Amino acid sequence: MNTAIQESLSNAAQQLQVIQQQVIQEVTAVAEMTISKLKEMDPEIAKGLEPQYQESPKWNKLFKFVIADEKGIPLNKRGSGVRRLVLLNFFRAKVSMTSDKLKTNGLIYAVEEPETAQHPDNQRKIMQALLELGQRGNCQIIITTHLAETAKMAPKSGVRLITRQDNVTKVSDNDTALKIAAKEVGLIANITDTNIVLYVEGPSDVLFFNSYQKF
Repeated sequence: MNTAIQESLSNAAQQLQVIQQQVIQEVTAVAEMTISKLKEMDPEIAKGLEPQYQESPKWNKLFKFVIADEKGIPLNKRGSGVRRLVLLNFFRAKVSMTSDKLKTNGLIYAVEEPETAQHPDNQRKIMQALLELGQRGNCQIIITTHLAETAKMAPKSGVRLITRQDNVTKVSDNDTALKIAAKEVGLIANITDTNIVLYVEGPSDVLFFNSYQKF
């Protein structure tokens, strides 16, 4: 909910600025009048005193929201799988919101391994929501994953291979890099994505059919 609070505060930035300036002006006026009256009674103590505005308000600290069950138990007391599922459905909720309510600019959502501890059906729904959200002009989605099935759901143009060697990080997006990425994560066969499934008895049969299909 902290992200939702931050977005709402961003949308209301101008109104909050007006409130902040009003409070500063009114409090400053009271402080200056207090110093003026003090000066009438004791100029020495009042000498050099002035009101100072020290710190801008932390608006996000003023609001606190939690999602709790019927017993009042907050989600942060639940298992990691449940917490992650609710968090990821935040993105699905953002997709469901109408565009006129989603006016925040410059948002970047970074999600680490969205498939973790989720059923395959939930993985697909979450990725679909993230992809739809990324198509909006006001936000960017960054996903890290070690699962090939997750990467397959992303558009090819949006896949990057990140490697690190000799303390140097390299980001690649060419065809060679994508092939390396597929090899690194280990592509798991999915029979629902194929036209024909052929079962064989052993590795030698696999070698035979792989050689046969070349002719």
